[in-house]
Amino acid sequence: MILVGVDVASEKHDVSIMRDTGEVIRDNLTIPNKESGYKKLLGEIEKAEKLYPSDKVRIGLESTGVYSMALTDYLATRYEGLVILINPILTSMFELSCHVHYAKTDKTDARGICKFLSKNEDIRPYALVSYHTRQLRALYRERTKLNKRLNQDINRLKGQLHIAFPELLGKNHATIGTFELEFLSKYPTADSIKDMKPEKLVAAFSKVKYMRLDVVKAGRLIESARSSVGCSALTDGFVIKETVERIKLYKKQIKELSEAMVPLVKEEYGNLLTIPGIGAVTVAGIVGEIGNVENYHGSDGIVSMAGLNPFVYESGKYVATKTRITKKGSSYLRNALYIAAQSMYMHCVEPIYSFVNKKRKEGKRMVCALDHAARKLCNIIFTMMKQKSDFIPPSTNS
Repeated sequence: MILVGVDVASEKHDVSIMRDTGEVIRDNLTIPNKESGYKKLLGEIEKAEKLYPSDKVRIGLESTGVYSMALTDYLATRYEGLVILINPILTSMFELSCHVHYAKTDKTDARGICKFLSKNEDIRPYALVSYHTRQLRALYRERTKLNKRLNQDINRLKGQLHIAFPELLGKNHATIGTFELEFLSKYPTADSIKDMKPEKLVAAFSKVKYMRLDVVKAGRLIESARSSVGCSALTDGFVIKETVERIKLYKKQIKELSEAMVPLVKEEYGNLLTIPGIGAVTVAGIVGEIGNVENYHGSDGIVSMAGLNPFVYESGKYVATKTRITKKGSSYLRNALYIAAQSMYMHCVEPIYSFVNKKRKEGKRMVCALDHAARKLCNIIFTMMKQKSDFIPPSTNS
């Protein structure tokens, strides 16, 4: 067998080609991360195939996110079923099992991938991910990042209001809605409205959509501004306005990203939308991270991918009975599965509803019970993606 090991980097890739007998065919080959480099790699593989025409080819690459994506797809389209995408942790542990101390370089890593392939023949080959799935992955990740920035800026705005106009936050100090954002975009501090008349304040927002402000409410706002304990300067108003504009922009972008996911999900994964309580955005997060379901032997692979598998620890007579989940996987997938399980529980969807209640009766905290439910949901999602079937509640099967 001809083994090709590729150590992936951002600007160049190091390649080693050898046989499973240990014979080195081509070593210390470095190719640039562009089309000419990819063609050079194909040429070297073809030369090896001519030397040993009876040998099959296996190509191994470490899964390094964005750096490995282009080359993996390029090779998978030309050597379908012969490209192996490997977790870097596995190759690192394999090298340590062979050498306690070893010099780690890009060239030795390429050789190590070849050796790993020769000792692990049962690894499932990489299957190409569809256009829809790749787009959903990108959209969901960007939406998650924007949501994080949005929450950070909302908390930052609350802190700024505690200084400049704490009365506007109300008693619970929790809500920053459309009203507060529109109001602060024009009048960010107590000083900016304390000398106004209620009618003038109402007129300022008369043409603003979703802004319900009458004379009575405007009067209360002005009175609270006059007696406000806030202390603000010109810079405080400027900073608050800037924060509000960022929040409004993030909300607009998040809405646009969510709307862009809907047609992609309906076209490719409409069957997953038959699960009650799960919307297009959550489905996008799940399928975008899972990718091609053919890359998994079973649902356990998805559980591991999400980092929902528990730690197992035994030593002598000691067996750990309480362990947390590993969280070694995609946080995006884990988050989407958790949200899906939580929504299914809130909508009383079986079998998740009964399963969470069972775990709660066993003494599990709600967060822990939902983690267990998310792991169970992996089985449902895997089956539906594999069989392209709609969701069928357990009660309708009997």
